[in-house]
Amino acid sequence: MHPTRTTRPATRGRARALAPLLLLALGATACGGEDTTPSAAGTEDASPSASATPSETPTTATASPTPTATATPEATPSQGPTASATPSASPSASTAPSPTAPPAPAPASSVLLSAAELPRLNDEAPWSVVRTRPVGSEAFGVCARFDALTIGADSGVERTFAHAEDDAAQQVLDFPDPKNASRAAAVLDSWRQGCSSRVPGEGARVRARTDVPLGQGRGWFYLVSWEEDGVGRWESLGMAVSGSRMVLLRMDHAGEDHNYAPGRDPLERGLQRAAAKMG
Repeated sequence: MHPTRTTRPATRGRARALAPLLLLALGATACGGEDTTPSAAGTEDASPSASATPSETPTTATASPTPTATATPEATPSQGPTASATPSASPSASTAPSPTAPPAPAPASSVLLSAAELPRLNDEAPWSVVRTRPVGSEAFGVCARFDALTIGADSGVERTFAHAEDDAAQQVLDFPDPKNASRAAAVLDSWRQGCSSRVPGEGARVRARTDVPLGQGRGWFYLVSWEEDGVGRWESLGMAVSGSRMVLLRMDHAGEDHNYAPGRDPLERGLQRAAAKMG
C-alpha cells in the first residue's frame, strides 16, 4: 500500500505542474486562431496591427533617409551641367543691349560736290574740278579775315572748280564740337558785316544775308559786288552747319549782273546739295 500511495501523489503533482503549461499552449493556440480567422471586427483589429507598423516605421525610416540623403549630394555633382544652368542665366542678362555708340561721321571728302553736282552759273558754263586738297592757311572769300583752321576748325578738305574766267570752291570743315562750329559761323557773319572796307576795287557793295532752308542744320549766303578795271565782279558765299561739321561754298564770276529768281541762285542750290550730303 505504501508504494501505491507514494506513486499517486507523484502523478497528481505532475498533473498540477503540467496544467499551467497546457493553459499557456491553449492560450497561444487561441491567439494564433484570432490572427488568422477573418471576422466582422477585422477592421478594428487592423488598427492595433497598424499601430504595430509605426513601431517598425522608425527602423525603416531611419535606414531609408540615410541612403536618400547620401544620394542627393552624390547626384548634385553628377548633374553639374544642370546646376550650371542657373549661373548661365547671368550671362544672358549680361547680353542685354548696351548703349550703342553713335556712328562715326562720314569722311569730310564724302561731302564734296562733283563738277556735275555743282550748279552752273548758266547753261553754257559747266564746271570742271581743278584740285582737291586739305584746307590751308589761305582765307576763304573776299570778306574773310582768317582761314578756317585759325577760327577753330580741327581739319578740313577743299575742292576748287573753274570755267573760263569764273571759279568756285568748297570747303568741308570739322570742329571739335557743335559749340565751336556755331561760334565759327558767328565769326563768318561778323566778317560780312564789316566787309565793305576790305573789298578790293571800287564801289564795293555787300548784300544782306539770306537764310537757306536745309533738311538739317542751318545755312545762309550773301552776295558781294565791286568793279575792277572797269569790269564788274560778283562773289557769292554761303555757309551750312550741322553738328560739328560746316560747309563753305564760294562762287566768283565777272559780268554786268547777278540776277536769279528767289531760291534759284546757283550758290544757294549748291549749298543745299552739299548740306544734304552731311547727313
